[in-house]
Formats: sequence, C-alpha cells, structure tokens
Amino acid sequence: MQSLTQSENKTLIKFFSGLGAFAKPDSKFIDGVDAEQLKKLSNNVELFNLTKVGKELNF
Repeated sequence: MQSLTQSENKTLIKFFSGLGAFAKPDSKFIDGVDAEQLKKLSNNVELFNLTKVGKELNF
C-alpha cells in the first residue's frame, strides 16, 4: 500500500483495494515471511514487482 500511495496511483489503489489486497492476511499464509525484507521491498516502488517479491520471499 505504501508504494502505491507514494506514487499516488489512485487507479491501482482502487483496483487492489477492490481485490482485498490490503486486508489483513490469514496468518497461515504469512508464516515464515521476513517482515523487514517485505517492508524493504514494498518501500521501493521500482522493486515492487509481484514476481520479484514472490521470489525474494520464497513463495
């Protein structure tokens, strides 16, 4: 969310909100995810590519 708000992309924010992307995830889906690494990746708009993020977090 932070990456999208920094880029002020209202269309993408609305789209991802509609998909529930900003809802709190079920804890079983985020077990073992490095929170600091996720924060680092999500703070950089250029790096926030779902494929890259998935690989970095071993999804």
